Amino acid sequence: MFKANIKYALVLILFGVGLIVFGITAMDREPEKLKIPDDLKGVIIDSPPAVMPEFSLLTNKKQTFTNENLKGKWTLLFPGYTHCPDVCPTSLRVLDKVSNAKDLPENTQFAFMTVDPGRDTPEVMNEFVNYFNEKIIGITGDKAEIDVLAEPLGVIYDYEGDVASGDYIVNHFAAVYIFDPKGRERAYILPPHDVDKVARAFKLISDYYR
Repeated sequence: MFKANIKYALVLILFGVGLIVFGITAMDREPEKLKIPDDLKGVIIDSPPAVMPEFSLLTNKKQTFTNENLKGKWTLLFPGYTHCPDVCPTSLRVLDKVSNAKDLPENTQFAFMTVDPGRDTPEVMNEFVNYFNEKIIGITGDKAEIDVLAEPLGVIYDYEGDVASGDYIVNHFAAVYIFDPKGRERAYILPPHDVDKVARAFKLISDYYR
């Protein structure tokens, strides 16, 4: 009788553990991939989302920026450089206007990551992002560390001109990346960027994958 009770108790324990494991698995299960409306061209959903490797960069306020800074909030990140003549200023103006939208998740942040760390020091980044919006976080650091984050995102870039003299341009992939509150890259938006396109895409994504 005693052995039977022990077996019964073990069965109950194993059953309870199974329910817990099933519950955790169900919570982490990736939902069906979000379908983007046909009129929102160039919005690419990553399903499952891309997990970022460990990185350590520096903000325009000379504070460390790591994976932890992506967690607990939605992040819209644009890679570029401060000497950019066209697409970077245009996209940052879009992010500025999107940041003032009324229906954003409260835990939303905006970031501009340089692909030109040789010229884009924290001081230069600070002046540049503050020109558009003080809410935008400027991110810089060693090129090797920037590449740790840039490579898994598919941010391809190269320098054209005389780098030694500082007279050069940077050709770079110019998408707006959306990270979910777990610090994973959930989607990216290809150019051209306008306020309606980015705001609508972000709302759809943040509502669906909340």
